[in-house]
Amino acid sequence: MKKRVLYFPYIRIPKSAWLTQTLLYWDKVSSIVPYEFINRPESLGPYMQGLLQEELVDQVIPGMYIHEIPNFEPAFQTYIDGLGAEMDRRRARFARGRRFKIHMEKMGGIGHALAGQGLAREGPHPWYEVEADTADDFMSYLAAVLGQIERVDSSPVTNRAAYLRRFAHAGVAEDRVIQQLQSLRTAVLKKVLPVPAHDLDPSAIRAFKDRHGHLLADFRWRVERELVAAAAIGDDILRKRHLDIFFDESAARAEEIQAAMRGARWETAEASLSVLSAIPGAPQMFGLAAALWNALSGRQRQATSQDFAYAAYVRARL
Repeated sequence: MKKRVLYFPYIRIPKSAWLTQTLLYWDKVSSIVPYEFINRPESLGPYMQGLLQEELVDQVIPGMYIHEIPNFEPAFQTYIDGLGAEMDRRRARFARGRRFKIHMEKMGGIGHALAGQGLAREGPHPWYEVEADTADDFMSYLAAVLGQIERVDSSPVTNRAAYLRRFAHAGVAEDRVIQQLQSLRTAVLKKVLPVPAHDLDPSAIRAFKDRHGHLLADFRWRVERELVAAAAIGDDILRKRHLDIFFDESAARAEEIQAAMRGARWETAEASLSVLSAIPGAPQMFGLAAALWNALSGRQRQATSQDFAYAAYVRARL
């Protein structure tokens, strides 16, 4: 199971209670940062600079890694080519100005190819303007494939659950969605990881993690172990029962963590964690999920039961 997570889709990780949760429970959080920003850290903003100074966040430079992905460009292009009539709808939306900026270093030759298909154009250097849905697809794809590289070794994580659903639905015909979801399941787990209800300064997160890091990491490992088991349960009722039993059994450990947070004078909140996981022995996958596996062809991959993508948010307790 991966101990690190790779944030997407933005370069700056947002200051939020969601981020605090992620920083506390995983060994390391990384962000995809083009090389030019390494030499201009002030452009990342003071909060991101604080995260870097406290060694809570690492920077993954995409230009150092995408050449290690055997089929990085053709796998994504095959996915785009398979969109059919959806590609025409995306071209129309792009023409109407529905666009998202992506740094050229992240895209390799994909940006040029998308421009040729009417889904992108070169913006002010060094950016591409990309049709919004295509940009969402690409950033999800990029985070997932970068995370499989041994030196990155991270699960993709985002504060927007919609990005996770792209792995199951993007580019998948309606009559195949059910079959796709036999391979990928999204579970929303409530009240799992105790979290502070407010954002915190990086120094406060660092101090708490130094004091209680083992407790936090052990609890997250237990949660992920149960997610692996739950992902293999095809029956919705049995899966829910499995997780309910785990929640009951883990209540004491969760209270221990909450007590530590109260000791730090933190207000706690309810957490919801959306998890997209591959099921062991899954049938063929389609769409964006298939593009991920095709990109990694020729490389030894982690077992599918250990590959997870996460999105999380917190709700203040009333």
